[in-house]
Amino acid sequence: MQRDAVRLFESGNSSLRQVAEDLGISKATLSNWVDKARKERRDVGVTPDLAAEIRRLSQGE
Repeated sequence: MQRDAVRLFESGNSSLRQVAEDLGISKATLSNWVDKARKERRDVGVTPDLAAEIRRLSQGE
């Protein structure tokens, strides 16, 4: 669920508040998940731009 929630937020279609509300979790929880995911990507050298490109390619765009 965490990865899906982060992915949904990072897709840029909804605000942090809206995604959290839609999923029935607190905004603070989602914020923590997003921060954790971003830190993990930095730790392995995946920049936000590269992560966005990977998502775009995996969605067949």
